[in-house]
Amino acid sequence: MRKQDIMPKVTVIMPSLNVARYIEGCMRSVLEQSLNEIEVLAIDAGSDDGTLEMIQEFARKDDRVKVILSDKRSYGYQVNLGMEHATGEYIGIVETDDKIALDMYERLYQIADKTKADYVKGRAEYYVDLSNGESWSTPIALPLQEEHLLGQVIDPSKKADLLLNDIFLWSGIYRKEFIRKIRLNETPGAAFQDQGFLLQTMSQATSAVYIDHIVYRYRQDNINSSIFNPKGFHYLVEEYALNQKYLQAKEENWTRAFYQRMLNQAIGRFQIMALSSYFWENARGDMDQLRCQLQEAADKQILTQDNLGEERWELLQVWFEDPKEVYHKYREMVKDHVSNIQTIVRRTEGQPIVIFGSGILGKFVNILLQHKSSGTVKAFADNNEVLWNCKVQGVKILSPKEAVKQYPDAVYIISNAKYGDEIQEQLREMGIDEKQTAMYMGGIHLSLLQVPIEKRTNKDK
Repeated sequence: MRKQDIMPKVTVIMPSLNVARYIEGCMRSVLEQSLNEIEVLAIDAGSDDGTLEMIQEFARKDDRVKVILSDKRSYGYQVNLGMEHATGEYIGIVETDDKIALDMYERLYQIADKTKADYVKGRAEYYVDLSNGESWSTPIALPLQEEHLLGQVIDPSKKADLLLNDIFLWSGIYRKEFIRKIRLNETPGAAFQDQGFLLQTMSQATSAVYIDHIVYRYRQDNINSSIFNPKGFHYLVEEYALNQKYLQAKEENWTRAFYQRMLNQAIGRFQIMALSSYFWENARGDMDQLRCQLQEAADKQILTQDNLGEERWELLQVWFEDPKEVYHKYREMVKDHVSNIQTIVRRTEGQPIVIFGSGILGKFVNILLQHKSSGTVKAFADNNEVLWNCKVQGVKILSPKEAVKQYPDAVYIISNAKYGDEIQEQLREMGIDEKQTAMYMGGIHLSLLQVPIEKRTNKDK
């Protein structure tokens, strides 16, 4: 790539730390953008798994890439360092285990250049990679709930509710002169350091545009980013404490949105804790600190039943009494799903597998098995003859009769709970013993990919 003799339209900041498994795909999605006039600042924080060498190789081949070494292992510090070095009109940030749509920056910049907005953002999607090289994705809800305002210039400073729905900073570009006034929290680590950034961005911006186009792909299968981290509560305490002073000068609607977002994220941690199957006793102190802040907000009528809704308000009252009861509430909701997944994974260990049902749920079961089971999915079986001999996610779809003929010893996972009993009877009539079948009872929730699988004991075998 020849040297650019004009100012980049977009500077892309890419903080990295030991992401060798993902950096190539991420970097290619950035360098292959349809917008050529970009500057890429790769900010590495001391990777020792080959990541640094890989981004240095990209820099040798493409002089749009500049490698900057960070002396701190802090996501916020790395991003701030990138902002100091940025020369583009607008700035974007990409997590180095994610990917972006190849037209992301062209689409966003065209609107930014026309409107001179403080920021322009698109939609994001969650995705996971499959073993055949394909990926599976599901879109994230629109950050701007009023669909009639999509594509229009709005004033975020007058829309505090954006703080509840616009949860990602990476799906947009920000005018450099505007965003340089805002810095990320620079505490060590990565979790939640973007919360203050989002609060300040939305509350200070006077012009922004949201578009209904997926531009950002948020990875959900990074093996190095376990969601079961008790420190998640502590990160929340830290990040929100840093923004208390800032809020003192803001209108009450921003304070209310701030506390509602705090509650939403804390509940998310409780839900994850429930999936982990044990209460994080060592995080109780942080839960209590968050509880005290939320209690004070409730006492001041910042949080009320009217603005939270009855269900969320009742949950908050439970937390005020004992955080362990919140855990138990969510544990009751997920324990059957967790048990079901663990049973299926154990039953399919090292076995050939046929998934009965090739629809949305069947596809998700295939992803779940790829990530959790040592068994091998040989085929989908489906009663819809239109689908026979087609492939989905790189796996062939067979008629039930043909599946049983080819894989008589396989474990059959039924992904259609509504007609599960009928399907089980159908398989039984074709000679498949009930012990060879299992029914998936869960829904499509990417957090289920993180369910821990307890080691099988001799008693289980």
